[in-house]
Amino acid sequence: MSRDFATPSLRQHSIINSEDDEDNALAKFEICERRRWENSSHPYIFFHPDGHTMTFLGFHVSNEGDLLDSDDPSIVLEEQIMHPELFQILTANRVNLSEKIDELHKMEKIMKVAGVMGIKWVLDPDHEYVLTLDNMRKILAIHMRFRCDIPVVHKLRTAGLGFFTKSSNTFDRLGDIPLRELVYRVMELPASMRPYVWDFGQLSDEIERSYTREIVSKHVSSSSIRFPDGSIDVISEVLAGSQHFMRSRKDECSFVSLRDVERAMRVMIWFYSKIKYFRPEDTEDLEPELISIDDITYSLILSLAVCYRARLKKREKFDKYIVRLFKRPLTELKSELIHEEVDRCQNLILNQMDIGVNIAKNTALKENVFMMFVCIELKIPLFVIGKPGSSKSLAKSIISNSMQGSRSPDGSILQHFKQVQIMSFQCSQLSTADGIIGVFKSCRNLQRKTGGNKFVACVVLDEVGLAEDSPLLPLKVLHPLLEDNSYGSEELENDPYESDNMETEMNVLREMDPATEEVDEMKDRVAFIGISNWSLDPAKMNRGIMLSRGDPDLGELVESARGICKTNTVGPITNSIEKRIRCLAAAYLHLIDAQVSHGREYFGLRDFYCLIKMLVFLCCNLSTALNRTILYHAVKRNFGGVSGIDAFEVFQRFVKLPKEDNENVPDSSPIGLIRANLENLSRSFHGETRYLLLLTENYAALNILSRSPDMWPSQLSFNNIRVIFGSSFPCEQEYSAVCLNINRIKDCMETGKTIILLNLENLYESLYDALNQYYMEMNNQRYVDLGLGTHRMKCRVHDEFKLIVVADKETVQERFPTPLINRLEKHFLAMSTVLSEEGTVISDQLSVWAKNFATLDKNLSIGFQKVGDFSEGDCFIGYHNDTPSSIVFHVIKEMYPDLEGKRDSKDRSAVLERSQTTLLKMATTDAVLRVKNSQLASLSQQITSVYFNLQLGTLGQYLRHVLEGICEGNTGAHLTLATTHSRLLTERDVEQLELYLSSETGCVSVSSLSLQQFQTEQQYSREIQDFLMRDTGLKKRILLVQCERGADNAKLIACARHKTVDELKEWREEKTEFHCEICLIFLIQLCREAHGSKFVSFCGGDWNTVHID
Repeated sequence: MSRDFATPSLRQHSIINSEDDEDNALAKFEICERRRWENSSHPYIFFHPDGHTMTFLGFHVSNEGDLLDSDDPSIVLEEQIMHPELFQILTANRVNLSEKIDELHKMEKIMKVAGVMGIKWVLDPDHEYVLTLDNMRKILAIHMRFRCDIPVVHKLRTAGLGFFTKSSNTFDRLGDIPLRELVYRVMELPASMRPYVWDFGQLSDEIERSYTREIVSKHVSSSSIRFPDGSIDVISEVLAGSQHFMRSRKDECSFVSLRDVERAMRVMIWFYSKIKYFRPEDTEDLEPELISIDDITYSLILSLAVCYRARLKKREKFDKYIVRLFKRPLTELKSELIHEEVDRCQNLILNQMDIGVNIAKNTALKENVFMMFVCIELKIPLFVIGKPGSSKSLAKSIISNSMQGSRSPDGSILQHFKQVQIMSFQCSQLSTADGIIGVFKSCRNLQRKTGGNKFVACVVLDEVGLAEDSPLLPLKVLHPLLEDNSYGSEELENDPYESDNMETEMNVLREMDPATEEVDEMKDRVAFIGISNWSLDPAKMNRGIMLSRGDPDLGELVESARGICKTNTVGPITNSIEKRIRCLAAAYLHLIDAQVSHGREYFGLRDFYCLIKMLVFLCCNLSTALNRTILYHAVKRNFGGVSGIDAFEVFQRFVKLPKEDNENVPDSSPIGLIRANLENLSRSFHGETRYLLLLTENYAALNILSRSPDMWPSQLSFNNIRVIFGSSFPCEQEYSAVCLNINRIKDCMETGKTIILLNLENLYESLYDALNQYYMEMNNQRYVDLGLGTHRMKCRVHDEFKLIVVADKETVQERFPTPLINRLEKHFLAMSTVLSEEGTVISDQLSVWAKNFATLDKNLSIGFQKVGDFSEGDCFIGYHNDTPSSIVFHVIKEMYPDLEGKRDSKDRSAVLERSQTTLLKMATTDAVLRVKNSQLASLSQQITSVYFNLQLGTLGQYLRHVLEGICEGNTGAHLTLATTHSRLLTERDVEQLELYLSSETGCVSVSSLSLQQFQTEQQYSREIQDFLMRDTGLKKRILLVQCERGADNAKLIACARHKTVDELKEWREEKTEFHCEICLIFLIQLCREAHGSKFVSFCGGDWNTVHID
């Protein structure tokens, strides 16, 4: 041991050269191979504190006095370590110098350890702990270090010295699922601490095999099962082989430990105790080989399926490897029997559950339900890992609704199992460790109050992977919670209900029987399920069982789709779909591969399943077989919203459907697709349509929704819809603001209002349960969980409730989690997508006009600027690809609000001219002066004249022009968004502006405020309200809302604009007549940037957009 103490585990040289590659750099920090604990023998002699006794541990001395390896006596470690005469004397005094420690009883081992430590009263502190020669050495080695005052530092990976790494910065994967192996990146230890690192390495195969046998023996001896002779050895070999197979994998399945062996034995014993519920009494339909499997073998098969097989994406290799280890007295097997028995048991469990109509009993659902059922019963932590659409949340809902214990339906085997109460915690980047601890406490207290062995409370962490993106690292608390039901050095606090008398009684029981501690701990332990789309780090995953669901193959997709198609209506219509299911599934898989090149997963399993449901519904509703028109509509509904991917072309290439004439074909235009979603308010065969995600640019979708009455079905109108625009003010990005918005959403859910959400990325994760549309039904009313973290509430969902999420397409690309995208029906909605054919022509003409405006004659050179370098964005502030369409859309709505159908050439020319004038208001003065050298040189005089007639020379001139043009009683207010490259106005400038306008147009009041002065939306709203309600006695009032760095504050400006319109709407509703003219001017300062500013200025609707310098 002295030599072990003196041998450092780490290399002493740790300087990294910049040119070293990563592998070489990491190698310098590796534990030295020749110094690993498991690669060397550790024979120890311990002298007891009494001064006259000693303990030989791991010693094997030959008659000649040679020290031999205790594991392999043929290896001589050191010759003549003991004089033959001393060997004879010690042997005569009954000192066993070749004692086989692992063959001793556990209490004899404890007595040896206690003797070294000087403990007289021997007690087994943990009945669950397996004591072997290996961990006896390690325990005493640590004890001796403490006795010698030598510091002990754990192995680096468990030291907790590190920093957090976001999931987006790691490229490791578990099959198709991102792997977050380095959640805590290890930092270098100070040089002064390196000599004190003592690494115990990892267990060798032989030592792990001995541990495994001890664990098996412990469970066999403590159970009431009569195991045949020799079965302990076979079970030990099977479990050791399973450990070895997993460790040979190259992905996260390789992270196994003795915890898995312990769990496997618990699960096996449990299955055997419940064997009558899992093995069928009627064996007529079973193959003889299945009937011949004995109960112990059957229990072991199911235990392997839960603890090992569920981790693997492909299970065939494991089955073939493990069946070779099933030997007598167990039943010898073929690999196919493992799959058949596990599948039969999963079907048995699923058939006992309360499953709604139109739900396919596919492989994913069967396994999810089976694993949750077993792990909740045994209170074994379970991590369910799989992509969106792999039936994780559905399985949770089924378990919650079905596992009612004795209250289950008569004849159900569920009556003989525990009643389950699930408490969900929605994880997000706002999650905290206290929040997670809180839900564990609530579950434990509920479990205690309910009492008995027929009830279990289960903590479910929904989307637990999202919490890994929290800078607070809340998931670290899972280590002790899952390990020993504590949250650090202390156990979970007792709740007030637990009386002092109860605690006193438990203390007495513990003194009488230490095993009472084990029973008490298991009574308090709660079940746990973590649901995620990717794996957590191994330190957490290894504290439970992992169920890994990868992408389904073609066969699984076909099976699921056929399950969806099984309805009461069977005939030629559904047959026309069923015979093409394989082609539809193949097309989906091809589409999933194609989207990889776009760098983001927009489509998933939910989209495919909803496609199948919709095809069946449309065909049945239209009483027609599947044709190209119906497929086009369904594909556009479920695989839309992404540019660059023609989903219908992919499906049509695989399915090859003919085009048929049908008068009742659904409208598949962009507006028609959205209207079809909003129209479906009844609960039909294909279920409720999913909620909408409208990808857009510059919030154009909101303007389209508000100005397109033909988009809304007859029972809806935009005026009755609630819009919640998330605040971008500094102090409203916190928890309280999120809760306030969730409460607003709850009100709409209960009253059946349609709601539009914008700029609320920090709360969408709290709506996952609602977006899943898996409801709890009571008294013909539907309920769903809403909340943030532990604060959850049941919310009634009205049949007519609809939800629309509007988001910028770049925001969706960069910030929206894949689970959120997959839950929603996606459409791209911009001005260009809703223009009529006539409007599109005008938009194209306007685009050409803008390009010619910016393009200079190549033969000219203007100063340092190279001719041809100017873009549309340099000339028109805030110009982007959708600007021409946006302008044309709004011009048409303004000029012809009630006119439908085609217009004559005169009307089209008027629209184009008005659109050009609108775009010209956004032009910079220098761009207008350059037009004489552009490709519009022939029109330069006309363009210049129009521009300067718009009175855009100064802010004062523009406001004078506005005030002169406002007609009292028209709208009561004028809204303008003005951009400028100049500095913003000071108080002195505002005073001068007021004097100028008063002298030109009569008495005018001009107020000014800075958008950055407000910390909350409420503060800003109150200021707008005060301005609107203020009675100054003047008929003309102007409010300037100024904002610097417009490109950086684009979201804040958009939020303030929306809130301004809301306040104006309320003000107009309260006013019966308008006695003053009000102007609200947003003055946005922008920096000059090459190729135009990133700030998008054109708003449309009630807003005028101008650029003023």
